[in-house]
Amino acid sequence: MPQSFVFVGATAIGQCVADNLIKAGFVAAGELSAADIVVTYCKSQEDLENVYFDGAGIIASARKGALLIDLSPTTPAAAKEMAGMAQVSDLRPVEAPLYVRDPTVPDAFKDPDNLALFAAGEFDDVQAAEPALDAIAGRVERTGEAGSAQLAKCALTIQQAIGLVGVIESDALVRAVAGEVDAHAALERALALGTVPAWAHSLYHAIEGGAFASTYTVEIIMNEVSCALSAAEDADLIVPQIEAVSYLLNLLATLGGVDMSAAAVSLAYRDEDTAKKHGLDWNRAQEAYEALGDHDHDHDDDDEYDFDDDDDDRDPSPFGGAFGGYSAN
Repeated sequence: MPQSFVFVGATAIGQCVADNLIKAGFVAAGELSAADIVVTYCKSQEDLENVYFDGAGIIASARKGALLIDLSPTTPAAAKEMAGMAQVSDLRPVEAPLYVRDPTVPDAFKDPDNLALFAAGEFDDVQAAEPALDAIAGRVERTGEAGSAQLAKCALTIQQAIGLVGVIESDALVRAVAGEVDAHAALERALALGTVPAWAHSLYHAIEGGAFASTYTVEIIMNEVSCALSAAEDADLIVPQIEAVSYLLNLLATLGGVDMSAAAVSLAYRDEDTAKKHGLDWNRAQEAYEALGDHDHDHDDDDEYDFDDDDDDRDPSPFGGAFGGYSAN
């Protein structure tokens, strides 16, 4: 008899997961308490805790002995806590955070070949979950005990997010100095040298073509980066590069790009007119800065934000223009 499943969490991603499970022979259960497998993906830690621990949540409502497959990003510490709570309730937790291989694909979660995941938990539980995991993602990598899959995901998030911004900043530099034609030529030279990965190639072309829509949104990336930062904080580790990426993502979200793709980060380095064409508004950043209450601060004595040099015509606020301009201040 086919195993039944139910999905809880982000609707668009859930539809992709459900479609692939059904293609693999699983059947959708009518309700949470009837499912052999409960699959979750949430865009924030708060949402994940709610679907698991609310009064009518998964821990309270899932059938005893059900497999709980969580595809969400979270911290290793949170994953261990969730696993412990599930096991106490006679449930079988498997942490399986998803990794999107090419962040520019419009429907990034639809094709299993564009997805990979790490899997952690009790050996028998992970083994029982493998048919479902194989249906969801093209590559499954076991990592060991609870918390280890999320640690691997956090580490990969740091690499990917910093890499994304690195590609975007190198492209922004060539465009600023030599224009779009030479930016394309620089990409082709990099490809000829074999110095950029496949996803970077896709990212370059998404930037060139103004393709800034994807189900793998800035909101999702922000959550992944937040989990990585929280894991570092739990370990008393300072990670300045990913902190800078987090700042940049939050800036883009403030401008109105929270539902755009990773390629849209490049718009933070363009002029205001280009950003505006794609629905971004730098005035929102100015308003957010002023809302902090720091605009009455005397910058004359502040080296970090002293923009009032007689020989400098730059805007006196740190959100006075495109991120490229601000970053040069």
